[in-house]
Amino acid sequence: MVALRKPHPAMRKNIHPRPALVTTLTDDIRRACARVVENARHARICEEKIPDYAEKIMPHFPYENLWHSEGWHFHSNDEEAMAAYVLALDSINFGSGYFSVLEKRPGLSGYMTIATWLTDRFQQEPLTAHDMKNMSPRRCAGIFAQDFENPEMRELMEYFSKALNETGMHILDSFGGRFLDFVAAAEGSAVCFAQNLAGLPQFSDIAHYKGFAVPFFKRAQIAAADIHLAFEGQGPGYFHDLDRLTVFADNAVPHVLRMEGILHYTPELAARIDAEELLEPGSEEEVELRALAICAADKIVSALHDLGLRDVMAMNLDHYLWDSSHRPEYAEKPKHRTQTVYY
Repeated sequence: MVALRKPHPAMRKNIHPRPALVTTLTDDIRRACARVVENARHARICEEKIPDYAEKIMPHFPYENLWHSEGWHFHSNDEEAMAAYVLALDSINFGSGYFSVLEKRPGLSGYMTIATWLTDRFQQEPLTAHDMKNMSPRRCAGIFAQDFENPEMRELMEYFSKALNETGMHILDSFGGRFLDFVAAAEGSAVCFAQNLAGLPQFSDIAHYKGFAVPFFKRAQIAAADIHLAFEGQGPGYFHDLDRLTVFADNAVPHVLRMEGILHYTPELAARIDAEELLEPGSEEEVELRALAICAADKIVSALHDLGLRDVMAMNLDHYLWDSSHRPEYAEKPKHRTQTVYY
């Protein structure tokens, strides 16, 4: 998950409607998620709660980004190293279903722990595309200070190494090992950037629900947001269409919306989540939680616009919700847990 920065002025110029484009990755996400909402059996959106919630949170916007100030993330004047860090981080920005057994740094969440260990590695020497292509599970365990003899951690490190291998190979084969060239290929479009990543198997976050495909592309979208944040909206970090991104559907966003009464779960699903029972990736329940979170978030953004906050985007709301999920009043109940490579 990303931390938060006050929107850069360059970002604010592009929140108004533009001429219609050929259907995009994010259009497909929203269309499919709306179909899930229509067919959902395990959860529903309580739309009547949204206006009051929008009024409650509106004083928090614009939301302050902590990408650089908290120290979790790598920062350098070397733009190539910065791009490499973001793409490496978002290649392994998953594993929340394993975080209960992850050896965390004191006071840090699972994501913060992984981001900080990767920062330490980049401060010693940035990983190259060749390094990523040849990353082994055991070497991952060393970088992230995990017990390779723990079966669950070994499994997660195997997923991490496979993801880094794939990213490194793609950057080597298609961009001569240059991460900035991959960023430049999007030509200033966050949606195009996400689309380019979504072509890699590890980023191909598509579920199947009641006979139709439901794309989420959480990590592909969040990588675009992270590039924007890491470069503070300048140079490689300038994207003209950040407003087209959805929230980044994981387990934190639906959890906060549940706690606020905006998402209502059936008693059976609520009991399973509260008992920290694993939800199967791609199950009806898991797909519904992610899809309903995306649709509910768009409705909240629309309500914030109606209150005069025209600059707020789904990306900004996601940042606020993810940060909120770590506050005591939200952390007192468990989020849903799924062992997946997509979040």
